Parts: sequence; structure tokens; C-alpha cells
Amino acid sequence: MQNYILLDRDVVNEITETYLGRELKQLDMSVYFLLLFGGLAVLRYMSAEVGNNSLRFIGGGFMIFTLFARYFFNSFRRGRV
Repeated sequence: MQNYILLDRDVVNEITETYLGRELKQLDMSVYFLLLFGGLAVLRYMSAEVGNNSLRFIGGGFMIFTLFARYFFNSFRRGRV
């Protein structure tokens, strides 16, 4: 004799809500970080107006990071399972 299990909507919801390995909704913060780093790269140009050379160094560092940001963000992205 074969045993059949009835799966209704309540059973499926209970299984999916208690399953620890389920995929969580994640926000893509890379756009916000890119805007932040781009805004900080403006410090390089602002240093000429203010006359502070340390702002030029900080802004240049963020400018270099922004150039390679695509590779950093792709490496930090979670792979699909």
C-alpha cells in the first residue's frame, strides 16, 4: 500500500518559513558605495580651492578605488547556489 502525503498551502508555508537555508532578500549596496566613493573623489579637486594637500591624497585614493570598484563589487557578490 502506498502512503501519500498531502501538501497544501499551509504545509508549504510552514516548511519554507522554517527552512534555514532559504534565500534571503538582499539589497545591492554597490550603487550607494560607488556614489559615496565618487563623492569623496571630489576631494581631490576641492583641495586646489582649499589649499590642503591631504585632501588631494584622500581624494586620489578614492578615485583609484572607484576605477577598480567594478572588480571589487563582482568579487564580493554572493554566488548563486
